[in-house]
Amino acid sequence: MTATWTLVARLDSAGDVFLAGPALRAGTSHLTLLVDPRGRETAHLPPGCEVRELVAASPWETS
Repeated sequence: MTATWTLVARLDSAGDVFLAGPALRAGTSHLTLLVDPRGRETAHLPPGCEVRELVAASPWETS
């Protein structure tokens, strides 16, 4: 059986990425998170998942 990856984009702050953790890891053990630099510090936190992290600034971010 091959591993499948789930891609989730959360271009929010660190708290929003953290609070989404339980929903993000439901049904997958391999997760790729596309996060804004503000959410990067919590992108690796969903337990029970192998997480790959992609960081990109959201187009609406002004600062």
